[in-house]
Amino acid sequence: MQSKLVGGWLISTSVGVMGLITWGGYTRLKRAGLSMVEWKPLSIWYPTRQNEWEAEYARYKEFPEYQQNPLDIEDFKEIYFIEYAHRLFARALGLYLVIPMAAFWKAGMLTSSMKTKLLGITGLFGFQGALGWIMVRSGLQHKDYDGRVKVEPINLATHLFCGVGLYSLIFYTGVNCFRKAPEVVINTVEKLNLAKIARRKYMTLFHLSLLTVFSGGFVAGSDAGKILNNWPFYGDDYFFPENALTLNPVYMNFIENKEMIQFVHRNLAYLTYGSALNLWFYVRSIKAVLPYAKNAHLILLLSTYQVVLGITALMRGSPMHESLTHQSNALLLLSTVMFGLSAFRKPNKIFIDKLLGK
Repeated sequence: MQSKLVGGWLISTSVGVMGLITWGGYTRLKRAGLSMVEWKPLSIWYPTRQNEWEAEYARYKEFPEYQQNPLDIEDFKEIYFIEYAHRLFARALGLYLVIPMAAFWKAGMLTSSMKTKLLGITGLFGFQGALGWIMVRSGLQHKDYDGRVKVEPINLATHLFCGVGLYSLIFYTGVNCFRKAPEVVINTVEKLNLAKIARRKYMTLFHLSLLTVFSGGFVAGSDAGKILNNWPFYGDDYFFPENALTLNPVYMNFIENKEMIQFVHRNLAYLTYGSALNLWFYVRSIKAVLPYAKNAHLILLLSTYQVVLGITALMRGSPMHESLTHQSNALLLLSTVMFGLSAFRKPNKIFIDKLLGK
């Protein structure tokens, strides 16, 4: 088993990534993401003098975000700080990832498999930063989207999805450092068979949750949560929004049509909640044999809360507080699913063959 010190560092890093994702959501809702029009990944410079602020403000005024939503320089300073803090936080978190990793590596505290995972995590972290700039650049172009120039929804959704994937990978790797080896926990044929089914149900819920988060990025990027607010209906339609398939080619509806984007997100949410219910009913029947399955109760609670938050946010036109809470709870739900999933890791093949008498 990997060192618990390494596990603690990874979990604390994942908490930082969760905070970064939440701050990114706040940045979007405050329309601050396009205030910094240059990407200088190695710079932490912040304007302090009046002439420096005027130069930054002049650059900002050259782009569509200002032209369609003019701000005075004082308001610009406020949104600039929000985006600056987001970028600075990301860079500080990158150092918090790399420096301890190098120290653990040098001290011989990392297994070969852990080294591979950490290199992958580091690469994904850098890729996420590049995706962030690609997303910002898409909002600096003079491309009209639904009557407004803004960040491309597909770029925002991809940036969010990559961030959630990074968080999931770090958190799950950290949790596994504290778990007993699966061969210790799943040590009978009965437990092996029950764990196999539980693992499949947890994995189904995890992937559905990720898909729902990804579709939620499209909802956020296109402002699709501000229409069709009379849940459970779609405006005047009961089961399918009337204008959900008006774009050609058809696949563009899933990227740029607000009605289709909201329809997909709603129905993925229903499937995810159904999967959480299915998991909960199953683990109730096996908890005497596999007590780790008890965390499905928390999964059902968070899933129910997530559905309520989504409905409330939709019916109120997606205000900031509800939207941020909805996003944050999605991360808590994913965390709980991964915590449960880690208890049902598959034992190695040699152990399974021995257990089955092969």
